[in-house]
Amino acid sequence: MDKRKAALAASIAAVAIVDILLEKFLFLPAFYEGLPLPYPKNPKPIGGALFPAAFFHVLLLSASAFAVAFIAEKLGFNLGDFVPKTAEGKASLIAFFVMVASGIAVWWYPIALLPFTVSAAYLVLVEIA
Repeated sequence: MDKRKAALAASIAAVAIVDILLEKFLFLPAFYEGLPLPYPKNPKPIGGALFPAAFFHVLLLSASAFAVAFIAEKLGFNLGDFVPKTAEGKASLIAFFVMVASGIAVWWYPIALLPFTVSAAYLVLVEIA
């Protein structure tokens, strides 16, 4: 039991370090790069610059939570239904990650609104049915 707890703690630490490196050095500067102050007038809203950063943080948090849960389940911890086991659950999880990733890309590529809308509609329809 102690080895499992130590392995889980090490995996949580590794995921946290990767998250910090991704956020501080790799992706977050790309979101805020080139934002002049004061903001010039353009067709995009000022708050729209924060839109991809918000989706990035949601993606980072949810991916980290599922990574830690997947590792904990492989180590033998019982997490209930947090990690999807059915094909429908896995499809919903993939649709969620597609929605969040296309939410990041929609700032640079407007065509990314299409997978965002389709995956969001899929998630709503699955919950209704």
